[in-house]
Amino acid sequence: MVVEVTADAEGPSNHVARSVFEDRMILVRAADEDEAFAKGKAFAADYEQTVPWLVRKIVDVHEVVDAELLDGVEGYSAFIGQDWADVLMKGVVSPVGEWKRQHPGKDVGQATVQEIIEAWNDLAEQP
Repeated sequence: MVVEVTADAEGPSNHVARSVFEDRMILVRAADEDEAFAKGKAFAADYEQTVPWLVRKIVDVHEVVDAELLDGVEGYSAFIGQDWADVLMKGVVSPVGEWKRQHPGKDVGQATVQEIIEAWNDLAEQP
């Protein structure tokens, strides 16, 4: 999900509000993608109740096969700039999803991290 974090930054003459974005991944246990997306929306709503941040978009849902993972575990989080937030909110799914889109029929398990990063960077450079 893309989360907008509003912070006050002190300028020379006054306070200026600026936005920073967080690229955040949480894990949920679900029977299918629809249930996972619904749970993600529920967690996003709860998250917005606990912090003064705004969940801008749930970008994608991916299956993770592991019996030990629990609902709501944060698997990844990184603060990102407006440019990356815009890319994520454009409607593309994720770096892995973009690699899959660019390489239909290929097994993502055979891709290197560098190849996935290059696919994502190619997307970011598109207007």
